[in-house]
Amino acid sequence: MGDYINFNEASKPNWKSNLKTVQKINAKVILIIGNSEQRLIDSQFNGNFEAFRAFCKKQGFYEVKTEEYLTFKNKKFYLNHFPRNYKKDYINLFGHTHRTTGLWKPFGVNMSCDLNHFFLFSEKEIERLLYLKTTYWDNDIDNLTF
Repeated sequence: MGDYINFNEASKPNWKSNLKTVQKINAKVILIIGNSEQRLIDSQFNGNFEAFRAFCKKQGFYEVKTEEYLTFKNKKFYLNHFPRNYKKDYINLFGHTHRTTGLWKPFGVNMSCDLNHFFLFSEKEIERLLYLKTTYWDNDIDNLTF
């Protein structure tokens, strides 16, 4: 859900090799771009998303998108980097905030890998988190004071 790499002045020289780490992941990785990728697109690809997408696919990404809608086990999901871009009537999976806001929001679940010891969340783990969200977190009066 974005921020696959950190693109800033300190990491600028390593961005190509950092993107190649996708080759070590035993999965078809779809990158939903975040603000770090957008900085990279603006800086190294003259703002051209399609050029960045083609480059990433050559590195081993299965696909690169700005957002994604999908249905899984009769549940509608919206995937986007920014939690503020959530969609009503969808389970929103997002990144961006890393550990600062925790796993749960009333409109979705934070998928930042630093909340999962830098492992990707499996489908089974997402199902477990959604169970916890609807069974406990959404019903806890203290959680609802956002």
